[in-house]
Order: sequence, then C-alpha cells, then structure tokens
Amino acid sequence: MYYRAEIYNGSIVRNSFIAGSIEVLKDKSEPYVKDDKVTQIKVSKVEDIGFFKVPSEFEEYLKDELL
Repeated sequence: MYYRAEIYNGSIVRNSFIAGSIEVLKDKSEPYVKDDKVTQIKVSKVEDIGFFKVPSEFEEYLKDELL
C-alpha cells in the first residue's frame, strides 16, 4: 500500500507525490506545510500504482491477459 499527497494552491494541484509509508510522506510534505501559499494538502491511500513501463517482450502477453 502507498500513500499519496496532493498539494493545492487554491483549487489547483501544485504538486503530487507518492510514498511507501506515511512517515516518508510526512517528510516530503513538511516544506509545503510551512508554505503560506498552500491552501490544502489532501492525503489518500493508494492500493495499486497503475502506471509503469514493462519490457517490450512482455507487452503482447500483457495485452492478451489484460484485454
């Protein structure tokens, strides 16, 4: 399981990052907590990260299995 923080400046997402533990996420977001321009920090659990690159020899296999 992963944790994601989205840093908002008004209604615009200024930055977003993912960490493997809540402690690492706290360390990464500490500078934003002290920033007066940041209006909101939204933290959520991420069960699975869906964006990754695979070697080309696995692409056909994955297409058949996933589709």
